[in-house]
Amino acid sequence: MNATVPPPDIRAAKPQYRRLDIAYGCFAFIVFAMCLAPLVSILPLSEDDKGGLEFVLGIPLMFAALVSIVLGLVLSVVYRREWPLAAMAAATVVFLLMLTLGEKLNGKALPVAAVLYLAVLFFSCGRWFFFIRKKRKHAEVP
Repeated sequence: MNATVPPPDIRAAKPQYRRLDIAYGCFAFIVFAMCLAPLVSILPLSEDDKGGLEFVLGIPLMFAALVSIVLGLVLSVVYRREWPLAAMAAATVVFLLMLTLGEKLNGKALPVAAVLYLAVLFFSCGRWFFFIRKKRKHAEVP
């Protein structure tokens, strides 16, 4: 009873680096959403126009960022072998705790925490998309 199993279809199997793109993309979207308000504040618009632009773009982006945070945390558990995902998930949890305890903490601690949080996400996502992903992509190509 020596049945041969056909090889898997190459097109049907997703490479491992593409699966991790979604997880790193969630955290990269959080960086984009958090940088929207400072970018809008430097535009040469009136204060009413800036407020309207932040309202029109900011509220949908914040809801999308909330979904991205939840999805990023779940995917960091699914891909727990990737230590940068675990580091970004831990930084997310610490930053969310600092947001909820913001009134009890020193007033200057929250902006410093936001900058450190963005730095962790920015460098971890940049490391993935510009360095590690290319290496894994070339390693999986036959």
